[in-house]
Amino acid sequence: TPVVTDAPPRRVPPPRPLAITGVSGSAEAPIGLAASLEREPEVGARLALLDQVVATEAAVGGADLALDALEELLEAPLPGDFDDAQTLRLSALSHVGRLPGARSEALLAARVGDGERPRPERLLSVELLAGRPYAGRAELTRVAYGDHDPVVAARARWALEQPIR
Repeated sequence: TPVVTDAPPRRVPPPRPLAITGVSGSAEAPIGLAASLEREPEVGARLALLDQVVATEAAVGGADLALDALEELLEAPLPGDFDDAQTLRLSALSHVGRLPGARSEALLAARVGDGERPRPERLLSVELLAGRPYAGRAELTRVAYGDHDPVVAARARWALEQPIR
């Protein structure tokens, strides 16, 4: 028989964001993800750290917590030369594409539709949206038939032609 009490149900506090700590390892001095990536000496180590942080945040706080970190990273100045920064940004974008939900779809659709974004970011966003039924279709249609970049427009048309699975 179930036990009935007058006590209100316990509220579980929301998960706390992963605290990325400084060199001292002190949890009292959290730093941002971009700053943590900057402390790594080369792009391979930065990519590994990004993978680790996203996996940890997704496991601890779910997709929304991971998306918070990724969205901030997509807009931040990234460490390294142009190629290193672009590699990090594309990796962050691919992580967005692997996360479920409307928020990740909206981030990808916004990237596709922003003509000021570099072509590789827009093409990757198209590819990631192509695998999601009904996601970003309005933005893909707008880009497919009215974008200034013929390569992105052709890829958006390709994405729209993919069968809905």
